[in-house]
Amino acid sequence: MDTKKHYKMYKSGKKWCYAAIATLSVALGVFAANGATAQADDVNPITTLNTTSESADTNSTAMENEASTVTTPQGNTKDESANQNGTSVESNLASISETTKQQASQPTTWEPKNVELQKPSTNADQSNNGWLDNISISNGQLNVNGWNVSNQDYGKDYHYIIVYDQSQNKELSRQLIQNTQRDDVQKAYPNVYNSQFSGFNVSFNITSADYLNDNIQIISRYTSDPLGNTNYVDHWFSPVTFKNNETQSIDYITNNGDGTITVSGTDANNQTYGKSNHYIILYDATTGKQLDAVKVNNTASDLAYNNVYNAGNAKFTAQLNYGGLTSLNDRIAIVSRYSSYDGGNGDDGVASHKTDHWFYLDNTNRSNLDNFDLSNGSNLMVSGWNADDNSVFANNHYLILFDNTTQKQVASKKVTTIDRSDVEKAYQNYIIGNKSGFDTTFDSSLLTKGHNYTVVSRYSTSADGNGNDGLHVDNWMGNITIDGAHYAIDSIKQTANGIQLIGWMADNAQVDGENNAYIIVLNDGKEIKRQKITLTQRPDVANAYKNISDSLNSGFNATINLNTASLNGNLQFVLRFAGADGETNHSDQYTQTYATNEGNIDTFNINGNSIQVSGWHAAMNAEGMNHEFIIVTDLNGNELYRTKLTSDQKNISRNDVANVYPWIANANQSGFSTSLPLTDTMQHKGIKVIHRLTSSDDGNSNYSDFTTAEYINSGWQGNSYYDPYTGQKVTGTVTIDGKSYTFDNNGNLMTKQQQAVDKALSAKGTPYVWGGNKPGGFDCSGLVQWAYGLGSNYRTTYQQTTLGAHHRDVYNAPKGALVFFGSDSAPYHVGISLGNGTFVHAPEPGDVVKTTSMRYYTPSYYIVLN
Repeated sequence: MDTKKHYKMYKSGKKWCYAAIATLSVALGVFAANGATAQADDVNPITTLNTTSESADTNSTAMENEASTVTTPQGNTKDESANQNGTSVESNLASISETTKQQASQPTTWEPKNVELQKPSTNADQSNNGWLDNISISNGQLNVNGWNVSNQDYGKDYHYIIVYDQSQNKELSRQLIQNTQRDDVQKAYPNVYNSQFSGFNVSFNITSADYLNDNIQIISRYTSDPLGNTNYVDHWFSPVTFKNNETQSIDYITNNGDGTITVSGTDANNQTYGKSNHYIILYDATTGKQLDAVKVNNTASDLAYNNVYNAGNAKFTAQLNYGGLTSLNDRIAIVSRYSSYDGGNGDDGVASHKTDHWFYLDNTNRSNLDNFDLSNGSNLMVSGWNADDNSVFANNHYLILFDNTTQKQVASKKVTTIDRSDVEKAYQNYIIGNKSGFDTTFDSSLLTKGHNYTVVSRYSTSADGNGNDGLHVDNWMGNITIDGAHYAIDSIKQTANGIQLIGWMADNAQVDGENNAYIIVLNDGKEIKRQKITLTQRPDVANAYKNISDSLNSGFNATINLNTASLNGNLQFVLRFAGADGETNHSDQYTQTYATNEGNIDTFNINGNSIQVSGWHAAMNAEGMNHEFIIVTDLNGNELYRTKLTSDQKNISRNDVANVYPWIANANQSGFSTSLPLTDTMQHKGIKVIHRLTSSDDGNSNYSDFTTAEYINSGWQGNSYYDPYTGQKVTGTVTIDGKSYTFDNNGNLMTKQQQAVDKALSAKGTPYVWGGNKPGGFDCSGLVQWAYGLGSNYRTTYQQTTLGAHHRDVYNAPKGALVFFGSDSAPYHVGISLGNGTFVHAPEPGDVVKTTSMRYYTPSYYIVLN
């Protein structure tokens, strides 16, 4: 016996120490019985240690501690020892059932009929290979299928599949089988003589809880003994367990309206074997009291779960009385109990006699107010959902409209709960989440503008009033104040009959009966027209402003009949809801103001002795005014020049103006452009440029003007100041921009500013030196400090910016003014103005003190030193 190992598995009194091997086998992993079939040709051939047995006469010597484990291609562990503990094999594996005896009396060989299998050669591969495609439990049976091949099986005509309880080290059952054809195995193992007919598919009736609670191993045994106890080769598959397999669900709970609920669900559990009595218990976990218990008869279920003993007959339906319930806020459970005790609620005090599964109802009170809709004017439409599993005990659902301002109920309604599959999907922990929706209406006239409201969803056991007298649970939703008012002007334009307004107006004043809509026209704040309007439907407004009463009927398209020729100044519209007289109990919304006469000078360029002027002028009162003029006056109103615009100088297309001022009829043809002579009477003065629209040929009657002010070489010019009103240099002491200045008789400024300018100009060409404040080198603030003789407390730009008020008209900065660059509090550069649009400064490292034009480097502001 040099090539075989013999394990006696039938003689009593022989014990081997396989306990350690059994422990290792479990630790290496439980076979994954998922029902998928592993094709043999997808599996790499594996060589295993064979387990063989010959007759007692052949080998009667006990072989101790001989076992081995190998790893399958998917990482499963095969334990191929003949036995796995010290108990005699005769008492464990060789216990023969009556079925086995009957099979042995009429033995069936595993070989196929009418197929001659070739005997393996003497040097053929002796490996023992196999795979469990599936091991599962269903319909009270253990189902096993797979394959096992080995050249050692030759001459062993009987094939047993044995169910072995690894936990208790005993055989549970065995069956003598006829193999099935497995071409995939033959492809993977072409040199193993029985590979084509190596499959097995067998079912065992589950006759004890051991099948369900213990670690189970399947043994594939080829033997020459019809009883399967001598001269055999075993293949041990990895152990599996079904102990914790279970599936439970509550399918529905309904209230029967008579103080009872009907509960339906399934409870399939491998711990229920031998517990033939099924009870459904209603239990209050908050008070610790049983409310009811009934015994049920399970019915067939369509559960697609293998590996659960009673899955095919696990459905239950029970009617339970909840009369002992004292609060809808309690935590309630549905208990499914399988028990071996037939009586009461199935509890005889012995824990092992019962198996419970607790289904807790979710009494978390969740809700959402989806809609609080006043848009149709007559009704308040309320919709949303309120989910609470304990509501199943409250057969009445109420919606209560509560006024938080007055702390009073306004109205209540009993409603029918509607399906909300979205809630069920979002909150799957609820058993009755689908039955949580509501949708109802209240009379909107019950509301008061300015008051705050809440919608209360109440589940109650009482069918009277608002359900307050019964057990009830409330959910308060919303915090809504009825005070909204909104409007929009979609379009405004001037027409031959007046002004057309298109838009919408919505106001919760309508809940107080202010249902009459008016548009009131103000001209410079004074009412000039009032018109009652009929509102039309605006679904877009209703969708956007559902909480405003009658927002659906908020649209208007009204032409306000006005004589636009008389309009001037600014228009404004008041959108009013009021009582019948349009005055009492009214609520107003004011629109923006709309200019009736607007314009702009876009270009005013002096070029030698001419001035180029262009811009636009649009006026609502310009109807019939076909002539246009440019008129120039001084600031005192004296006309200096006038020209009538030709056709190519006026009515220039200006769509940009029309886009901004669509309500002025001529805005899109409002442009003008012309050239004016620069006369001596204009020099050094401030002038008014007037664009005039008129119906008169001379431009002196029936006109509409737009006026702007311009300045021609006036104000500070070097160290002289030209009075914009006279065009003359000022002399003597005068106040300019709140400051006092002294000029000589020629109009030249005579101040310390001139001295500072002269001193700074004397330093031209001096190099920039950071921190320098002496003739050897200056930085910007050092030059200012030196020129003005300032103290050390005015050394930096940050300090010098505090020497006086900040002025923004930098091109008018007088001679000697300090011109700053940057912010008011943190300027980064400073220079000294020369009074003619230039300044002297120390620019930057690498440069020298020099003069620069403001046109190329514009200051931010200036300070005039006293």
